[in-house]
Amino acid sequence: MMSMKFLFGKKTAAFALALMLFLVSASSVFAAAVFETEPNDSAVTANTMSIGDTALGKSSSASDQDTFVFTTGNNSTINGVFYPTSTSETTNYVLFIYDGNTNTYVVSESIPAGTNKNFSFTGTIGHVYYAIIGGDRASTYYYNMLIYQ
Repeated sequence: MMSMKFLFGKKTAAFALALMLFLVSASSVFAAAVFETEPNDSAVTANTMSIGDTALGKSSSASDQDTFVFTTGNNSTINGVFYPTSTSETTNYVLFIYDGNTNTYVVSESIPAGTNKNFSFTGTIGHVYYAIIGGDRASTYYYNMLIYQ
């Protein structure tokens, strides 16, 4: 078997190797789409997500609430955006983010139907946070909630 050095020369082989290593390491930074799965109406049954993930869900009724849980890896500002997949959505949402370590709400937002909402809070290393989302009726379209630093 011929080596990359023989086929491409030293500089090209070094570049190709560096590019391959970069691509392999970069693949681990892509965020996931976390679809809500019922039951997820409480902290005990919350769907797990990570910073950088996007949660997707639907309100099945006015009494449905979707709960997602994530942990912060460092002390920093945590940002987020909540947005429907369609501006034709007629469901109004509420979003709460609860710090499970201090038993306090760090985000409390009302989100009118079909609109986006940005939010942020100061995260504390190792704290467990619960994002709780509720709608005033069954939704036609999915919502998205991206959490990032």
